Amino acid sequence: MKQNMMQLTVRDGPLRLALKGLAAAGTDMTPLMRAIAGTLATETAVNFEEEGRPPWVPSLAAQKRDGMTLSDTGHLRRSITTDCDAHSAVIGTNVEYARIHQLGGKVERKNREVYFKQGKDGTIGRRFVKKAHSNFAQAARDHTADYPARPYLPVNADGTLQDGVEQKLLDSALKYLQNAAHR
Repeated sequence: MKQNMMQLTVRDGPLRLALKGLAAAGTDMTPLMRAIAGTLATETAVNFEEEGRPPWVPSLAAQKRDGMTLSDTGHLRRSITTDCDAHSAVIGTNVEYARIHQLGGKVERKNREVYFKQGKDGTIGRRFVKKAHSNFAQAARDHTADYPARPYLPVNADGTLQDGVEQKLLDSALKYLQNAAHR
């Protein structure tokens, strides 16, 4: 009877090694979180380049100067930073006006004086200046400015990721796990 018996030996060394790599990858996911933060930064840069996905409502300032919306000085775009640790990836900015551009809303301005620089020929500059640098002041009345949402970060107001971003993040996670299993 033993002569007809077939014997199959399974060597589980490679499987154990792959599982060990996956277990190690699960304890410190810093490389994955770094990749996710990088993807979020790339998607944010694409949003600025393409002026939103879906397209943003063009700003009056951009139309006047034949430029791009949210890109006059580039300050908001340059302020975008990422951070990550073993358990999270973060993207954001510390610019005061960033939230209103991302989510939209109303901004109420109170009565105040605004300051300009007047040239020797009598022309008044088109930019505001600090009081100490001005030689011309004008009263500005109360008014409310209504800003449409222009989500430059790849997340919508309700917290959902922009179309296509979730798949890119899942692809990063899959690649991370595949690399961990083959170490």
